[in-house]
Amino acid sequence: MEIHHFGDSYCFTNMGPVFCQIMAKNIEYQYNLYGRSGYSNEQIINSVIKNLDKFKSGDKIFINFSFFTRGCWYDDKSKSIQSLNTFYNDLKKTKKDLGQIQIEKIMPLVDYYLVNTEDNARKLFTIMDSIFEYIEKLGVKVFYIFVDEYDWSDELLNNGINIKFKNGFGFWLKKNNFHLGTDGHYTKGIQDMLADIILKKTNNLEETINKKINIDMVDVNLELITKPSKII
Repeated sequence: MEIHHFGDSYCFTNMGPVFCQIMAKNIEYQYNLYGRSGYSNEQIINSVIKNLDKFKSGDKIFINFSFFTRGCWYDDKSKSIQSLNTFYNDLKKTKKDLGQIQIEKIMPLVDYYLVNTEDNARKLFTIMDSIFEYIEKLGVKVFYIFVDEYDWSDELLNNGINIKFKNGFGFWLKKNNFHLGTDGHYTKGIQDMLADIILKKTNNLEETINKKINIDMVDVNLELITKPSKII
């Protein structure tokens, strides 16, 4: 059986396995990574749809959703959909000055996602919820994390299980000094801790009763941070 991992740069580290890869090893599942740094939620959802034929009964889907303010645009030169993260820093909430093309074409799109964040998210995740419903009918459990959180984000999905960090995964990491950037977005050495806490709170990714799994510092085993895993 397999864990299929989707998302943005929170799917990656620089120095070793990411938490989802460690979880796969611990429950003896094959790990498949489909994430890509910089992806917007539109691109993540598209990636899930492209890989629907790979999911089998007993598999797990794990999604690190991206920032709700992060959109995408169509690049005429490459003939492809590109993320707007190049032009807007979602963590710092600052726009980047990259020249005339930004002013004429890109910045109106950035502003659209900033002004219409909730409207866009509700439309997009209505589609995602239907996809989740289909996947779960295949006998595949779906787990997801929101990197940021709004007062309406809990309403977006009726299907799947929300691994819920207070105020969103990114804020939770930053608040607790787990977002120092020494290992990708992460503080070096925390991947085992994240894997351990999620597996314990979800009964080894078998949780079927609760739609939301709340995680806070009281659940954290800090000793695991000093004992990093090696995936062979």
